[in-house]
Amino acid sequence: MRCRVAILVFGIACGGGTETDNDTGAEPKIGDTDSPVVTDDTGEPPVETTDDGYEDNEGFYSVGVGYAMACGLKIDGSMRCWGSGVVGHEPPVGARATRMGVGYSAVCWVDAYDQSLGCTGSGTSTYYGYTTLPPSGGFKDVSVGRSGACAVDMLDRVQCWDPESLTYPDPFDDIPSVKTFHVAVGAGHAVSLHLDGGITPFGSYSVRAPAGSYKKVSAGYREQCGVTQGDLLSCWADPNVDGGDYAYANTDTPSGGTWLDVGAGYGHACGIRSDGTLSCWGSNTYGQATPPFGVFTAVAAGQDYSCAVAEDTTIACWGDTTYHGSPDRIPERRLDEVREAAPQEADRRGQ
Repeated sequence: MRCRVAILVFGIACGGGTETDNDTGAEPKIGDTDSPVVTDDTGEPPVETTDDGYEDNEGFYSVGVGYAMACGLKIDGSMRCWGSGVVGHEPPVGARATRMGVGYSAVCWVDAYDQSLGCTGSGTSTYYGYTTLPPSGGFKDVSVGRSGACAVDMLDRVQCWDPESLTYPDPFDDIPSVKTFHVAVGAGHAVSLHLDGGITPFGSYSVRAPAGSYKKVSAGYREQCGVTQGDLLSCWADPNVDGGDYAYANTDTPSGGTWLDVGAGYGHACGIRSDGTLSCWGSNTYGQATPPFGVFTAVAAGQDYSCAVAEDTTIACWGDTTYHGSPDRIPERRLDEVREAAPQEADRRGQ
């Protein structure tokens, strides 16, 4: 049974993709006042829960996977995370986003109200702790990888920072200057998707991208993948780096067929075919390359774990659930927590 207390106010909806994709299809956008959203009496969207204290797994359109955690972005702009690594990394209850990136140990998002960047992370570890603040200003896309994060600002420029270092804020010294609308960050490398469909890999691993015009890109541990404007799938990796198991996602890439989306992970990758079904390839030690049946709209891959958004807006995940958990077991975020967070969020926006 679901618990829902709500009134109808001005609408907010959102559009975007995972931390490793960009959907050029029609999606709802935050600020689209023609699309009302049901909210509770604080003006915040209500939290739907089940009787067992866990939130309902529904209302999602995007998902991102990191290390020991994953997060989903809901149509109302709220974010929900799960997994053993989620403590200290989950975005505030009142935060609303248009884009979301989930990395090795942090989550970043584009704020729905002022387009600023928000990030959470442990902030305690000298190696994996995300300790530096993201750039200021307005942004339209963000991606978080391992030891690096990048975002696309309102002038279509890529800006990157190293959330793990106070002394070396920029993890990349070869950021492309071409106008970009999406960026995907992996482990020490990244790829920018240009406004004209071209792509430029950059970072410490000099990957070689095949020529073509792309509409989606994704960056994993050692490899990068993309879907072309002609719906063809391609993955590539640095030929000079011995990735061991992590090279499988490149060498085992399926040939033929047409594709809607792709997510590169740590030694494996998953894609959505044109009929909405899933296919995965590469390392399958924990079942991360054995997807469920069904029709899906978005996919993401991380370390030994994969997730996808189904056409009914639920999230399905497979692989190492010991550490990553399950989207069906997201602890309830109570309405009183939402009410407590709402004034703070309003103050931050100057309301």
